[in-house]
Amino acid sequence: MINVTWDKNICSHAGVCVTTLPAVFKIEGSQLAIDTSAADEEKIREVCAACPSGALNVDKA
Repeated sequence: MINVTWDKNICSHAGVCVTTLPAVFKIEGSQLAIDTSAADEEKIREVCAACPSGALNVDKA
């Protein structure tokens, strides 16, 4: 299992994560909710790597 963190202070709100993998990344209120059980690790890593601001980080749990 992996752990994904989101740094709201550097997020540019480009929406790459929520549009590419909406089952994992969802906006709830003003926060990003992340459900890593909703997709496979490889796809989650790809979306995090595509984050234009670098606000998403992946750690192996």
